[in-house]
Amino acid sequence: MKIGLWHTVAITLALSGWATAGPVPLPLDGELDLAQTIVLGKIVSLKDASTDSSGVEKATATIEVQEVLKGPKDAKTLDVPVATLVPKEAPAAEIASLPRTYKKGDEGIWVIMPGGELSACHGLQKATDRKLVQDALADVERRFWATPANGLAAWAGLSKFDSSLKGQLMFAVKNVSKVSIYLPSRITRAC
Repeated sequence: MKIGLWHTVAITLALSGWATAGPVPLPLDGELDLAQTIVLGKIVSLKDASTDSSGVEKATATIEVQEVLKGPKDAKTLDVPVATLVPKEAPAAEIASLPRTYKKGDEGIWVIMPGGELSACHGLQKATDRKLVQDALADVERRFWATPANGLAAWAGLSKFDSSLKGQLMFAVKNVSKVSIYLPSRITRAC
């Protein structure tokens, strides 16, 4: 499986003194680091609606940009694919994997990843979280990456921006080479 710039592993120290590690959803600062564009804006229209094989209705949302926090500073509107309706009869086991839905009038801070998709976990933040997002972006800019070895640089620090991960040690690896990184196993993301 090909991964982007970094993948996160949380290490939780249990009361017994044992440490556990495993894949976790990318924390807010991680997704902001990877994001192509971050804007404050509002969905002003939905177009090109279609339904996929799982019954999820999708459309292209046009977001009217009020402010650019990361990305092209001259952006006035952005077109982003979104889910607008999920099937009500979905089996309980699938409910956690269903995408968040959006509608005309939704507004806040939009986190758009490379390829133009919304971040799966942090796609829309409340407009009132503007300072939190700006602090996380500033923290990303101050991040110290270790000297690269074999095309990879590493960073470690405590998660500060996600309440569910707050205080957990986060470890990230960034590909600084021009070669793709592949993992031999599938990593799933649950938000």
